[in-house]
Amino acid sequence: MKQKELLAESMNNDEQMKVVERAFKRTQRELAPYQSATSQLTDVSFNHALGRPQFGVPLALNTTILAGAFQHSQQVVGPPITHCTQRPGERLATRGSLGKLFKSNKHCWRCGFQKKIHVRSGTAFGDKCANNCGHEQCSKCNERVLDCHAVGFVGPHCPNEPVPNTQDAVADWWKDEV
Repeated sequence: MKQKELLAESMNNDEQMKVVERAFKRTQRELAPYQSATSQLTDVSFNHALGRPQFGVPLALNTTILAGAFQHSQQVVGPPITHCTQRPGERLATRGSLGKLFKSNKHCWRCGFQKKIHVRSGTAFGDKCANNCGHEQCSKCNERVLDCHAVGFVGPHCPNEPVPNTQDAVADWWKDEV
């Protein structure tokens, strides 16, 4: 309470603060007409003959990733690129996204490892599986999870192709169609 009282008292009696406040208000009143938006924009011409615009000066290290944030216009008139305003729908790694043919009683739908591996390691199976059953690599593509995968997209959700030493296990994830 004492601190608030001292602060209020110092603010009321401080001449320097009052001078600064008056200067800010005077400047704000003087600049009001200059800060208003223009009513008409000037025409801009774009040279489409130069090809797709480059990003960054110097060029960005991840040009392809950066370019994904923009839409490239194929039309002759208008700007060659515009910023994307819509994001693609976010995919979720769910049990239902694997379909009815996935053997969810034998293989974990989150990480793809067998139930017996979960039991041996003492980790939860299925819905409560976390941390990729303690493995650093994906059960499908054998790549490091932290380096090469989005969160939750390991095992049966992994978009990469299986490697030769995991092809048999990946083939066993699915029931034969009848």
